[in-house]
Amino acid sequence: MFFGTKFMRVEKVRTETISAKIARQIESNILSGDLGKGEKLPSERDLAEQFDVSRPSIREAINKLEAKGIIYKVPGGGSYICETLGASFTDPLLELLVNNQDAAFDMLEMRYAIEGLSAYLAALRATEEDKELIQKRYDELLEANKHQNTKVEAACDVNFHLSIAMATHNPMLLHIMQSLFNVLQKSISITLIDLFKDSAHRIDIKDQHSEILDMVLKNDATAAKFAMQKHLSWVESCITKLRNEEKHEKIYFNRENTLANLVKVDE
Repeated sequence: MFFGTKFMRVEKVRTETISAKIARQIESNILSGDLGKGEKLPSERDLAEQFDVSRPSIREAINKLEAKGIIYKVPGGGSYICETLGASFTDPLLELLVNNQDAAFDMLEMRYAIEGLSAYLAALRATEEDKELIQKRYDELLEANKHQNTKVEAACDVNFHLSIAMATHNPMLLHIMQSLFNVLQKSISITLIDLFKDSAHRIDIKDQHSEILDMVLKNDATAAKFAMQKHLSWVESCITKLRNEEKHEKIYFNRENTLANLVKVDE
């Protein structure tokens, strides 16, 4: 039966080429964090064997990704994931933000929201492989603590938190964290220098990271989120105390108690 002259809106059906499928799978691995910035791709021969396709198809897929700015080639040296992916978070303005008096508080407020959610989702979604990586990053952090090299500790601290973000299997969360890596590492390094003036703080932070680890590994999402946010609230309160002791001006917006109050609300 014919019901008038209206036509259904449709898109033309197109068959996806083999090279497009390969490019899409490589992009998926980048989004998931399985392939990181600067990482070298396997050779064309190895990729052809893995995908069970011809080398020309692999070459065409890589050319597509290169045209998108996702991959770059080194003559005679293979293909690599671009280092500049997510570079919108690494412009000179962020360097100015890090050096701003309130930068530590700005960073902690942002981390409270993003990493609280990361811990929650990681506890729900982490695979055994994810948990092994989180444990490995925690062990590396413990080892760095022993040597008390603040710069190394900051890098390991960030890597531990990144491993939790990876376990969320949420590409957006992961890439926000990865894009902020350099700024986050510098911010944490500056914070640790202040905190470790009191040797007891190194033990406090180790215990807090241990609690975050345990809750994620036990798949206790609510407790993992609380442990992460409690840790960040503690850092905020310590920084505030240090600034008050050094007779710095009062923090704008009374933000020295912001995270502590948020923790109480979440409880």
